[in-house]
Amino acid sequence: MVPGSRKRPRLSKDPPSQPPPIAEGHFAVSGCCVRGSAPATSAALCIGCAPSAGLQLPQRSLHGTMAFMALRDAFGEKLYRLPLRWHHATPAAVRRLLRHHTGRISPWEAGFDHTPPPPAAGDVVGPPDFVGIGVQKAGTTWWWRLIVRHPKITTRPSLPKERHFFAPYAMRAFTAADIEMYEGWFPRRVGTLCGEWTPDYIYHPWVAPLIAKVAPDTRLLVIVRNPIERFRSHLAQVEITPGSHLGTTLARIAGGGFYAAQLRPWLDHFDRSQILLLQYEVCVRDTASELARTYRFLGLNDGYQPPDIGQRTNVTHKEKIVLDADVRHRMAEMYAPDVAELAKLMPDLDLSVWPDFAVVGDRPGVGQVHRGSAQTASGSTSPA
Repeated sequence: MVPGSRKRPRLSKDPPSQPPPIAEGHFAVSGCCVRGSAPATSAALCIGCAPSAGLQLPQRSLHGTMAFMALRDAFGEKLYRLPLRWHHATPAAVRRLLRHHTGRISPWEAGFDHTPPPPAAGDVVGPPDFVGIGVQKAGTTWWWRLIVRHPKITTRPSLPKERHFFAPYAMRAFTAADIEMYEGWFPRRVGTLCGEWTPDYIYHPWVAPLIAKVAPDTRLLVIVRNPIERFRSHLAQVEITPGSHLGTTLARIAGGGFYAAQLRPWLDHFDRSQILLLQYEVCVRDTASELARTYRFLGLNDGYQPPDIGQRTNVTHKEKIVLDADVRHRMAEMYAPDVAELAKLMPDLDLSVWPDFAVVGDRPGVGQVHRGSAQTASGSTSPA
């Protein structure tokens, strides 16, 4: 970056002793202001707020800053479009640093501006028709891309699959203005559906009542996976280095597999008929039939089949840890009560595709764990 190119535009000669507050949605970053890039941490004033505060920015300085912002955004877009092999070759911390320095804050990160983009001509906005709420590392990106191929679903390349809209409301009031803002994220052609899939929602206990408030008639999608395999897949995406808080990291990853505990609060706000539970393993095995089932659940023509239905996306390329038979057995025993509860909540759960869980009572696959099946499964491979 050229030295001096990030200088803060000078304000008038006699600024007030207390800088005017920065309006919500405007942020100052290293002296270069851009809407939605990061929260202000200094008294720097956003150039979007200065005029309304009665302060004058020198025209030349303002034009220079705007030109820099445009250049920076263009550079950030080029970085974002780099080939996938370069993306995988760059450490996550470096990618994150580059993104933040070019103003690209992800929806799940603090500082993201949740103001929706304006709808295209002819589009209407409103509550989402469907919301995917979970779970991480269970093929949600792959399934989302298949769903939105349907001609009766509206999606935009500029709109993320994961809105992460409700994250801040664990500590903020949820008002009528926020409801209107959320609805603005779902522009659609008349007669089509629109939705999102944020797999974090199922883990956030404050989200279910908020979605029930803004979209009480929406349909919820959940993909689950053998919790032990989900643990292995998630672990492959996490960098554990000397100094990492090992126990907290592993507990967070393992905690993502207690599906019944996470799903139960949603049933307090939505009818069982509004929730479709899918299993990753069944979706891989019977992709066409499970996709048709998903379309039917959304009220769409289930005869449509995307041309790229056999193409997998967002596949985990890193080598997964092979769990010792004792570790796998202990994990299966840990998850077994929750799996049993999930089978009661969702009777159409197919436990035969989760070989870690053996026969107990009249439900196969729940409760006791066969060490033999755990030993066999520990060496299995998975495409995600």
